[in-house]
Amino acid sequence: MDAGDVVPMHDHTNRPATSHITIVLKGSISITFASSGKERLVPAGELIDYASDQEQHMFTALEDGTIVLNIMRGPYTK
Repeated sequence: MDAGDVVPMHDHTNRPATSHITIVLKGSISITFASSGKERLVPAGELIDYASDQEQHMFTALEDGTIVLNIMRGPYTK
């Protein structure tokens, strides 16, 4: 991802009872949670362990070359 690239507000309600972790491998992101409106800056090497995969969230890359890894566990339904 390049600086300013956005993953729009979304949730994972189609994935009940899942775990969701985001790891920033390179660069940094800003993540915003819809329920609180709070923004969190996440640099490379840090992770976010979402309290609930149902919570709406979005993120924005803050640096060119940002790499983010999402790990999700649990059943997937469409």
